[in-house]
Order: sequence, then structure tokens, then C-alpha cells
Amino acid sequence: MYARVTTVQTQPGKIDEAFALWNESLLPRYKQHRGFKGAHIVANRDANKAIVIAYWDAPTDAQAASADADIRAALAAFPPLFSAPAVTEDYEVLDNEP
Repeated sequence: MYARVTTVQTQPGKIDEAFALWNESLLPRYKQHRGFKGAHIVANRDANKAIVIAYWDAPTDAQAASADADIRAALAAFPPLFSAPAVTEDYEVLDNEP
């Protein structure tokens, strides 16, 4: 299993708005893609920072989703909520237990 980890720095007080946008526009689209296993979002409200960890069967599944036109269009709504560009990295999941 693989994880695509995206770290974002939001404008002050915009964490909840970004989380709502994720739930309404991105998550439903990701769920339609082959290999999507789920996601977790963690946030530090004081630092206006959030980390999205999306789980995929394979890195190619995550790459295919990122190339999808609908997902790219949905992602275009996020930058006004950010104070810096998002940083995305791919990882291999070594342990499936919390």
C-alpha cells in the first residue's frame, strides 16, 4: 500500500473551510478511482497547518487520480485558502496497524 501525503499551510482560520471543501469536492472524486483506500486529515489549528494522508493500492493509482481532469478542477478551488503552495510526497506504507 502507498500513501500520498500532502501538507498545506492555510490562511489563518481557514482549516475548517479547507476541510469542508475536501469532503464535498475531492473525497467523492477520489472514492471513484481505482485503488483508493481512504484518507486521514490531521490539523494543527494554532499553526494553520493540515496534513492529508491518502491511501492507495499503488503509486500509479494515486498518479492516475492526480491526472484526472475532474480532480484537477476541484483542486483549483484550494489555493486561495492556502498561504503557501501545498507540498505532496509519496510513501510506501510499512505497517497497516495504528
